[in-house]
Amino acid sequence: MRCNYNAGSNFDRQGQWVIAKYLDSAWVTGIVQETRVKYGGKVQHSILSDSPTYIGEELREVGCTFLVEEEFVTEAQALNFVL
Repeated sequence: MRCNYNAGSNFDRQGQWVIAKYLDSAWVTGIVQETRVKYGGKVQHSILSDSPTYIGEELREVGCTFLVEEEFVTEAQALNFVL
């Protein structure tokens, strides 16, 4: 499933809030901290979770980091902060 929202065409989602499938077993939500292109050309995001997530029977607390490839990001939203 491809993401419904993509601002720009470079897949750099740093700073965006996303929903993504992790290891085909759990949904993860959070802020993309870093985006990189892996060897072979696949895009990978480092997501800092904003909610507790169960991976099987193991609970991952808020603030855990998940590595997810672009193809598993289903929703993304730019965060616009006004200071």
